[in-house]
Amino acid sequence: MTAITAKPKTWEGIEFRSTLEADWAATLTSLGITWEYEPEILTMSDGNAYIPDFWLPEIGTWIEVKGYGVGREWKPAELAQEKLCHCTGKCECRWYGGLIVLIGREAREHGTRLAWDDALGCNAYLCQCTECGAWSWRRIRHSLRCRKCGQPANAWTAGLNASGDMPFRRAWKDPWQLAMPAFLANRRGERG
Repeated sequence: MTAITAKPKTWEGIEFRSTLEADWAATLTSLGITWEYEPEILTMSDGNAYIPDFWLPEIGTWIEVKGYGVGREWKPAELAQEKLCHCTGKCECRWYGGLIVLIGREAREHGTRLAWDDALGCNAYLCQCTECGAWSWRRIRHSLRCRKCGQPANAWTAGLNASGDMPFRRAWKDPWQLAMPAFLANRRGERG
């Protein structure tokens, strides 16, 4: 088996350990989701140290970015189990249903779609709230409210976007690179 080597990438002045992490940062930014990159070292219940890639403080979500075929997915699964809501009766957690831990990916088939797996194996959907406009993930059985403003599930408009439904923004595409094809077509007199 060939080892996969991550290629470091600087985006918006932050040095990411991989281009995939930088792409996730660019995508989260484009959705207006506040994020922190590797903000702290967590000590797990087994005593091992763990530094998840992203913390989304407004919506109580951790994201560990992994390419397909890269191991060590037990760490986000362990974190997810530790951070799951254990309330009996009405949930009293800051984020309804407890923290969410995702394994961030890139859709395999085209490489232009945002993909993720819930570290607990639940179905996690990306939605936008009609009340506050925030994008956040939600688990159907665990987080029935907006993770930012707390509104009930019926306040979601952008539907339930499953893994692979949303566009993935590339950190390496500067604004001039995105505009260049249209600019060149316009110079050639093409319409598009």
